[in-house]
Amino acid sequence: MDKNTLPLLEDPKRFNNISVLDTRYADPENMEYGSELARVAGQLEFEKVLVLATAEVGLISLEVAEDIAQACDKVRPREVYIEEYTVTKHDIRALVNCIARYLRDSDNARFIHLGVTSYDTINSAEAKLYIKYINLVLIVQLKALEREFVLMAMEHAGTAQIGRSHGKHGEPITWGFAIALFVERLGECIRNIAQQTMLIPGKVSGAMGSGNGLQLLVPDAEKFERIVLGKLGVPVAPISSQIVPPEPLTRVLFEIILACGVMDNLAENLRILQFTEIDEVGEGTSAKQVGSSTMPHKRGNPIGCENVCALYKVVMPKINTVLLNQKSWLQRDLTNSASSRTYVEIIAYAVIMAKRLRRVMAGLVVNVEQMEKNLTLTGDLSLSEPMYIMLARYGCPNAHEQMRLKVAELAEMPIEERPTLLDAVRQDEYLAMFAAKFTLDEICLLSHPRNYTGFSEKKAIAIARKWNEILELDVEILA
Repeated sequence: MDKNTLPLLEDPKRFNNISVLDTRYADPENMEYGSELARVAGQLEFEKVLVLATAEVGLISLEVAEDIAQACDKVRPREVYIEEYTVTKHDIRALVNCIARYLRDSDNARFIHLGVTSYDTINSAEAKLYIKYINLVLIVQLKALEREFVLMAMEHAGTAQIGRSHGKHGEPITWGFAIALFVERLGECIRNIAQQTMLIPGKVSGAMGSGNGLQLLVPDAEKFERIVLGKLGVPVAPISSQIVPPEPLTRVLFEIILACGVMDNLAENLRILQFTEIDEVGEGTSAKQVGSSTMPHKRGNPIGCENVCALYKVVMPKINTVLLNQKSWLQRDLTNSASSRTYVEIIAYAVIMAKRLRRVMAGLVVNVEQMEKNLTLTGDLSLSEPMYIMLARYGCPNAHEQMRLKVAELAEMPIEERPTLLDAVRQDEYLAMFAAKFTLDEICLLSHPRNYTGFSEKKAIAIARKWNEILELDVEILA
């Protein structure tokens, strides 16, 4: 748990809540941008902007607009809820009634929410909220995580590690190269999220999206829409029904869930590499940390990574809700109303996952010695690929099959009694005549698996540099 969440937990009423986002996974930044307080505040901001725009086009006086705007500043979410549940049975009309109570001149109430519909307020306020929440919190946290990726990719660009496919030893790579893959994957997600977020639109176009009511009030309803949303700082939907087209927000949320998938994938890989039998990395532990209530020796459990994977199980299925909300009968129905209110949870969980994986990466212990040990766990049999390639290059007609048979033969021998692969080839009467053509550089490459990592180091550095520059991570990367 982040230390910054502790003040949130001092309120005993918080434990009356159902959602873990309000208790165990309470986060100050998520609360600031994703709470009901933030949602209602966003709707009040829209209503303020609306009346100020109404004054700008001359429909009402600036004095009237300021009276309404100041009234908006005084409304609190609790009273909106009470008004909805006890009187209106309608959230936005409840909001309007609450604004009206704080007017200096009650006659000005007729200009509140004039010419617009509920989802002009809801969609536009949500667009602004999502843009702020994603840019000021989520992208910041994802970039901070990406920075840890870049740092590790650079630090271990040349640290040899055995690559694995199907869980079995494959070919040597480097640890930096393995991490660079996630630098690339997360970097693309961050860039796409940032780009798509700026396209989340609002609307000021009335009950059917056709501006009927506004046409009665202003000479150019479309221009008025641009003025309102320009003041609010969100794009204008090119066309809408009662609601904005769902695809822009759907794309953003999909990209966020893709980013969560990247985090989950790396967390899962780190969990595997922390197996006692592998032991190539480990999560940092504190002096008083307890790993088990009954096994005192358990300290280094991969709990951070496991937590990330657990949260992905929650957030990933939520894309189904988003996709199901893509449709609505004719110009609008309410079957996507209640479900769309949960979208903010996708962002909240993504923020939590990013923060937790960042802490894991910042404290990750890379066991270089164990990587070296595991690299030769099967001796040098992982060099069978370059061996057969070079044999083929120098004339061996069935090099792959010859090497398959030779490796099978060597694998049956105790590793301490086994000759090196190069020596085994040189001792083979048939293969020796091709091996005699090997150059000194080729012999050097075949002398140890750590020498056969391809362009792993070069690629790790290149990818780290690329995303450090694109995302402006300010990592000092030496030439």
